[in-house]
Amino acid sequence: MQWPVDLIATFGRGIEVEPANGLTKDQVVRCIFDETARRAVWRARCEPAKLSAALRTPFTPLGSVVPSEELIQWTPRITLLGPLWGRAVDAFHGYLEENAVAVCAAFKDELQPYDSDLG
Repeated sequence: MQWPVDLIATFGRGIEVEPANGLTKDQVVRCIFDETARRAVWRARCEPAKLSAALRTPFTPLGSVVPSEELIQWTPRITLLGPLWGRAVDAFHGYLEENAVAVCAAFKDELQPYDSDLG
């Protein structure tokens, strides 16, 4: 999925990363976005109306990605930057909610189950 440049920048301000495997910080952010969307769409059962709840209830998709093995492949070190991290998460979730139909369509064939209370 093509993520908006301003969303990547906003999210990037909320974290410090040490990119791995020749990736840039923006590429790490895109990897986090993609993996989170795969998990969120799986959790919402590909139903756009359920995406908001899937993002914001306990065991969140983003919260499962940040400490995941996938993340270690992209960055061996990540630091969440307090209030900037909160704004980054709000912006990302807001974008996914506002574009739920497009997000579900983009990731319907790439679902990623994870250990979730709803899954």
